[in-house]
Amino acid sequence: MSNNQIRLHLASINHPIVGDMGYKNKDYFNNNPLTYEEDSLFLRAYQLTFTHKNTPVTFSAHLPEKFKNYI
Repeated sequence: MSNNQIRLHLASINHPIVGDMGYKNKDYFNNNPLTYEEDSLFLRAYQLTFTHKNTPVTFSAHLPEKFKNYI
């Protein structure tokens, strides 16, 4: 699922991604592009695990500073 599909689906059930102004206001995209000049979406995977050669591999990421004001 692409980033845009996630945005659409969450917005359609009234749970838009924090920082995603475009799907909170239906008229937003009439005057603004689908991309942002700066990274404003608060969509991020904390952890990703997959199997490589029958061995689970896990990657974790630190929480970005911009997220800390919203938790």
